[in-house]
Amino acid sequence: MSYNNFFTKDTYRSFYNNLKNEPLVEAIYNFIFCDTSAVSMITSTKNGRPALEGILFEVELFLQIAVDYNIVTLLDDNVPSDSLKQCIGTMVKDVLELYGYKTEFNPSRALPINGGKFIMSASSYKKII
Repeated sequence: MSYNNFFTKDTYRSFYNNLKNEPLVEAIYNFIFCDTSAVSMITSTKNGRPALEGILFEVELFLQIAVDYNIVTLLDDNVPSDSLKQCIGTMVKDVLELYGYKTEFNPSRALPINGGKFIMSASSYKKII
């Protein structure tokens, strides 16, 4: 899936349109969609942990950059709070779906993240194929 297609895959993704032209968001997308990240997220899932925990260190660095350069503040003027984190979660979901995983939509399955500063919990996934 291309970066531009990510924003048009479903109608609800229009929620993220204000993020689309932000270079940092594209860098996050490229990182999450690389093979190494996919392996780390799948490994985390297989260990009973949230997929995002497998790439948490790197994602937290991206989020720190967003804070340091006031990207989050600028976006928050036009985008609901936490939209960048939700966008990241949607990227993770899209990658894992490519490998046959589905989100467990039970809210009680959002697990606490170990070591997160910006991200405190994330969805768990289950292999369906």
